[in-house]
Amino acid sequence: MSNTTELDGAPAFRLASALVVFFSGAAITTEQADPVTNCGDTTTQSAMDQCAAAKQSAADQALNKQYKSLAASLDAGGKQRLRDAEKAWITFRDKECLSRLGPRSDGGSIWPMS
Repeated sequence: MSNTTELDGAPAFRLASALVVFFSGAAITTEQADPVTNCGDTTTQSAMDQCAAAKQSAADQALNKQYKSLAASLDAGGKQRLRDAEKAWITFRDKECLSRLGPRSDGGSIWPMS
């Protein structure tokens, strides 16, 4: 006795499954498909979150590129001072955000946005 149903492997079942997947994917709006290029047109929290995350990622990559370029031009002492300054800046950034926005637990749906 087989553990599969009669429809498993049937061409009609496979076709129907493929059509459901295809048409559900075709129903995705432009905003959902590429929220980054339509950031000004976002209407859902999910799209705003995706847009903010993409922008944060791009800014992080640019910052890392500049950091590596600067670090490459420094001697060992300069690199250590740069690392120390970066750590101090991160601490400042986090405390500044906390002072302006309050703890994350006090926020609403906007908090997922980076």
